[in-house]
Amino acid sequence: MKRPRSIRELFNKNALRRGLLAVFGAAAIVALPVGAGERSLPPAAAAQTTVPMGGAATAVPVTPGCDAPHDSTPYDETLFAQNDPSPAAALAGMTGEERVQYYLQHFCFTADQRANDNKPGDQHLIKALDTLSDLTYMGRPLIDLAVENKLHFCALPHLPAGTAAQYLAGHDFVVATRNPQSQGEVLDLAHEITHASQGRNGLLNYEYVWDIQSRVRRNLTIEAAPVALEYAVAYEKKLNGDDSYWEYLKAHNASSAYTDPANHRLFELAYQQSISHGDTQGTALRAAAKTVFERVFKSEEWRNFYLNSELNSYLDDIAEGVFTTNNTIKPNAFAQISGSRIGLAI
Repeated sequence: MKRPRSIRELFNKNALRRGLLAVFGAAAIVALPVGAGERSLPPAAAAQTTVPMGGAATAVPVTPGCDAPHDSTPYDETLFAQNDPSPAAALAGMTGEERVQYYLQHFCFTADQRANDNKPGDQHLIKALDTLSDLTYMGRPLIDLAVENKLHFCALPHLPAGTAAQYLAGHDFVVATRNPQSQGEVLDLAHEITHASQGRNGLLNYEYVWDIQSRVRRNLTIEAAPVALEYAVAYEKKLNGDDSYWEYLKAHNASSAYTDPANHRLFELAYQQSISHGDTQGTALRAAAKTVFERVFKSEEWRNFYLNSELNSYLDDIAEGVFTTNNTIKPNAFAQISGSRIGLAI
């Protein structure tokens, strides 16, 4: 039985198909964060650069009754190879998997090792991770997850055009280029660690028997949750006396999900209402994040983008023959209530 497709796998495939390698010849655009697994340009710009909103996080699915999934080595290895100055002789004779492991050992660090990492190129990521660690409610749990699971972080000079960071589930690591604004770098990593958590809970996967509406709904859900988490991180920084993160979200042009004044008003109102009911700061931040999570689904720009991208994915699946006469499509396999539960878990 053919394995189910990762909900992000098509994005990596298309990036390579349309000339990813050419991107690395020049400096990649460091854009402000947008969506799942990959921080990208806004939809209009993304369409021109082939980098979709929400981008290209690979998530390798495992579904009962299906063959074990193949790994995502081709994309991962290409990403490293285009950033790697190592002589070819150092990699001679290695398999693709061995090369990726070599890259991870030599060019990345795990979250539990960051205090002892002295490589100059990693310091901007370590600083961002330490900033997250200082946030009691929204940041430290992310760092604890990354430390517990020895999540790899890799500072790369070049990523696909329009991309600032990606979570790649095939080998469980986050790649990031330098964001010129420190606030963006912190929020980039918060976003990607959220995707790592989603991956560990099977939330990045879907089955071929799902109807297309469920596939789109899942796509929107896994993107909306880390966006809402970014709001909560930024607002906790504001509560701690640093409003630069909150202002950063208002100002950057990645997507209306960030810049829509109504989202910011609703977040603050929900937070204050929760506090007035006697809730803790952590509970109030989660309640406020849920309001943003739910409102992202009403964004016409997001909805249209994912409808188009998932239609392309669906057509690819048809062309590749993944549907058989034995497939029984499950309508509403991923319902709105499923998405709400994910939102509540932020």
